[in-house]
Amino acid sequence: MCCIIIFFQGKTKKETYQQIMEEHLLIPGRVPPEARRMIKGLLEKDPDKRLGHPDLGGSVSVREHKFFENVNFFKIYLKKVSPPLTPSVLGLRDLGNFDNLPEEDSGAKFELYKEDCDDDRRLTNNQSDELFLNFSFSDPDLEWPGF
Repeated sequence: MCCIIIFFQGKTKKETYQQIMEEHLLIPGRVPPEARRMIKGLLEKDPDKRLGHPDLGGSVSVREHKFFENVNFFKIYLKKVSPPLTPSVLGLRDLGNFDNLPEEDSGAKFELYKEDCDDDRRLTNNQSDELFLNFSFSDPDLEWPGF
C-alpha cells in the first residue's frame, strides 16, 4: 500500500511468476527507508535469505524489524488497539468496499496503469498520485510505523 504499484504483473499467472523469479525489484524513491528494507526483505528472491525464514529468526525477525518498532503486537493480540479504518459493512455478502472488477475469464482487462508509461508496470510519482486523485479518506490521527 505504501508504494501504490504492483511490483510484478504479467498477462498470465505464469508470466507473473516468471517476472517474480527473474526481474529486479524496483521500489519508488518516495518509500521511506525502513519500509523499503521491509519490502526488500519480504520479497527477497532467495528463500534462504528472505525475511521471516526460520533459520533467520522466523516470524520474530519480521515482528522485530525496525519498520514495526512503534507497534505493540501484544496489545494487538489482546485486541486493545483500534484499527485505523473500520469499513462499513451492510451484511455478510456486502461487497461495497471492493472495486467492481471484471471476472478473470470475461476477457475484459483491468487497466491500472496508463498506456503512456515507459514501463507499463510502473508509474512516476505524478502518475501514481493521479490514481488516487479522488480518494477522500484522510485520518489526521493515523500514524504508520516507519513513516
